[in-house]
Amino acid sequence: MSSARRGIVWALALLIYAFPCLLNTPQTSAAVYWGSSQNGLAAANLDGSQPIWDYLYWPYPNESDGPPCGVAVNSTHLYWAGFRGIGRRALEGANVYPATIVPHLSEPCGIAVDQSHLYWGNYATNSLGRANLDGSEANSALVTGLERPCDVAVGDGRVYWMERVGIGRANLDGSASEREFVPMPSSHAGCGIAVGGHYLYWGEADSIYRLHLDSIGPPERLVPEAGGVQGIALDATHVYWNTGDSIGRANLDGSQAQPQWIAGSGVGGGVAVDARPTPPPLTLPSRPILFARSAEYNLRSGAARIGAYVPGQGELRVTSPGLSWKLLRGTVPHPAWAGNFLDRVTFRAGRGPVGKRIRSQLRRRGWASVALHLEYTQERVYPVTATRRFILRRYPGAAAAWVKHPRPRRPSGR
Repeated sequence: MSSARRGIVWALALLIYAFPCLLNTPQTSAAVYWGSSQNGLAAANLDGSQPIWDYLYWPYPNESDGPPCGVAVNSTHLYWAGFRGIGRRALEGANVYPATIVPHLSEPCGIAVDQSHLYWGNYATNSLGRANLDGSEANSALVTGLERPCDVAVGDGRVYWMERVGIGRANLDGSASEREFVPMPSSHAGCGIAVGGHYLYWGEADSIYRLHLDSIGPPERLVPEAGGVQGIALDATHVYWNTGDSIGRANLDGSQAQPQWIAGSGVGGGVAVDARPTPPPLTLPSRPILFARSAEYNLRSGAARIGAYVPGQGELRVTSPGLSWKLLRGTVPHPAWAGNFLDRVTFRAGRGPVGKRIRSQLRRRGWASVALHLEYTQERVYPVTATRRFILRRYPGAAAAWVKHPRPRRPSGR
């Protein structure tokens, strides 16, 4: 066999051997995150598929709750600027609740992270803040004397921000501040800025502009008609932006722009991208179970019933030993109770040794003390429990009506 034929045979053999490996080679992918009006963050695959609008949210009032005004991500955590603080949530691990790591801020807007610090704008106090990645050593006055800073970016050894007079920059420690590094008209409507590949990107007047950081020439109008920009993020191939109504995407040179790349109602501010596949939806914290103020009692059967306000329409069950129970599910959320649903639980002495003891006490003395344990479970939500003690009463010959405040039975002979 000639050397040429032997080479062809060896090449075919190597291709056949490697083919299964090529099929099993993981495809590189990543995730994009943005603010959601559902009180938290949304996420999607980097091709725009499978958007999850409640990827992360705060279910109860907190300083970092609310649709964020800025989102950032690194290899381990998501960060966001909430109403009055900076929040953080680990991307992996069980029982990891979101936490406010920098509290007591004044309308933080815009957030960026590097290897050691996080940076944010204080819209109400006209300053720039910085803290360690865990929120420690927070300094809300890293750069002062600004005018309504609304977005922050970090890169190329500096921190950048957007305010009313334009785009400013400073050293990472806040020194050598230049407020008008890129001057802009005071009426500009931009609120998005990013740094990458020695370029500065920003949104202004419904367009996205780009400027090489070493250039002295005019900026390049990269994406015209991008829509109102409320956050910009970059990766190796694309620029992403938040319009307030959708997430847009374009190539880094501005071509193939899609302002409605991920469309949806109720988009909050900010956008971020990382190099990891979109993980399964995060497990979310739950609002607590709240008991109604008054219970009702049936003195003939010895039963009681109480309303329980639960966070959603998951599963509510009684876990108390010795009690049998029935549940009437609520179907309409109650705005006065943070949108919780009102379920009604009826319970009485059940079977088994504990239930037998409760029934014996009711027969012998007319009352028995019990503890009602409730457990609420819902997909993607951490289980939550609640306990309340009750005095069950059962009187011979009592009416079958339900009463709210039964009087204790008088001892016989008096």
